Amino acid sequence: MSANNPGSFPDQDEVSGEEAQGLRPGHLLSVLRRRAKLILICTAVAGLAALAFSLLQEAKYEASSSLLFREPKFGLDIFGNTSETPTNTDEERQAATNLELVNQDAVAAATAKAMGDGFDAARVADEVEAVNDGDSDVITVTATDPDPETAQKLANTYAAQVIAYRALTDRQQILRSKRRLDKIIDAAEGAGQDVSQLKPASEQLGILAQVQTGNVELVQTASVPTSKSSPKTGRNTVFGLIAGLVIGLLAAFAAERFDRRLRNPDDVEEAFGLPVLGVVPETEDIAASNRGEAGMHLPFAAAESFRMVRASLRYFNIDSEIKIVMVTSEVPEEGKSTVAWNLANVAALSGSALLIETDLRRPSLSRQHGISPAPGLAEYLTNQVDLQAITQHKSVLGENGNGAGGTLDVIAAGTPPPNPSELLESKSMANFLAEVRTRYDLVVIDTAPVGVVSDSLALARNSDGVLIVSRIDKSTRDSALRLKQRFRRSGVPILGVIANGVKQTRFGGYGSYGYNLDVDYSSQDPISGQEATSVPAPSKD
Repeated sequence: MSANNPGSFPDQDEVSGEEAQGLRPGHLLSVLRRRAKLILICTAVAGLAALAFSLLQEAKYEASSSLLFREPKFGLDIFGNTSETPTNTDEERQAATNLELVNQDAVAAATAKAMGDGFDAARVADEVEAVNDGDSDVITVTATDPDPETAQKLANTYAAQVIAYRALTDRQQILRSKRRLDKIIDAAEGAGQDVSQLKPASEQLGILAQVQTGNVELVQTASVPTSKSSPKTGRNTVFGLIAGLVIGLLAAFAAERFDRRLRNPDDVEEAFGLPVLGVVPETEDIAASNRGEAGMHLPFAAAESFRMVRASLRYFNIDSEIKIVMVTSEVPEEGKSTVAWNLANVAALSGSALLIETDLRRPSLSRQHGISPAPGLAEYLTNQVDLQAITQHKSVLGENGNGAGGTLDVIAAGTPPPNPSELLESKSMANFLAEVRTRYDLVVIDTAPVGVVSDSLALARNSDGVLIVSRIDKSTRDSALRLKQRFRRSGVPILGVIANGVKQTRFGGYGSYGYNLDVDYSSQDPISGQEATSVPAPSKD
């Protein structure tokens, strides 16, 4: 059913589509506002965690030295080869080979021995890192240690051991070549051959082995670092804040996705598939009027919302006048009694109005508005008193709280009877409603929550229509679905929904209204036939 066609609920397929609907793009800013606290908490916690982690970490210092690798040409030089023909070398492969040689376990072991006690090859390998400087022949050796002087010494020592290791390997290679050449010379001499040209080459290999540097030189020595390299407290904290913000946003939208509460009148209209006839703001004046404080009056915005509802009821149905309206909700604390009372007050300003309290289990009007609790409806339905005896008159202030605006007739629930459902479903109740229909321009029935007891469904059949009250930030899509299922099966006419408490400023509900369901409500669900779920009475804060 369209929201513009009141009186019935949408088909089940429409309900399913509404229930499956998630966040809409237009709700982005409202989600951020509602979940700002969660987002800020996540951001702050992550940032503080990153800061604490950084502060608890041991400070470390980095020192770096640089090594230059040259292409080995000792073989060409020995034999006087001055050809300009370039050698075919793969620069990337050569750089990778040089880096592999720098990271040899033998270099780490030699460095640990040179550093002395407290160092072993594993620690050296853990604290030293060698990297290529791009595609160049330079390799940077970086040592990290809690002590800045140790970091400097370790970087320089490691670089020296790389040079020594490369010199040793090249020397060993040359000496192996010399030994092979010497064997050839000895064999040739034994055969009486001339070896005069080979002996100088052997001597040159011996000299070259003594002066070999491994074609590596230290081009930059490490200096003592003056600032710690880690932890980077500022950077870590910023990253933590960013990560916390992302987590907070994800958590906010996840919470919003699974939060079933109705957040605004649009959500209410969507969930119920009914028009929102009135939007009631949350104000102290409304709460004060519920406490029965003298001289209090509705502010313009609140009074206007109830006047709009009253006007809608006058022109709601062209064929028949709506004179008896039942005001209900799915669960307690949604503000149905507040809406019923103020709607009746506004109606009394322009005509005759009667407010009937039909919550015979947990009556609250006398406590909230200073009227006599008995005799009331219960006494009338049991033939103890007549209608005049139970009708109380309440003065209604005019606009802006000035002057005598009118008189509201009120019938309290009376003394709670042992059989409230039977009384409300009785013929006496039907006759009572038929009688008051002829006496008043508007009769407002304040009921018990339909999601808790079945009393209200019987009254709905004798009413011209039902107004459902849904409280912003408290009513849920699930409660709307349950109401739709109950009223669809009962076939009662539904006029629309009142969105109550649309402002974010809240004062803990209306007075001390509440239901002790463990004691008072034990009726069965009118649809399922199962016991209604017990809910503890709300706080009076």
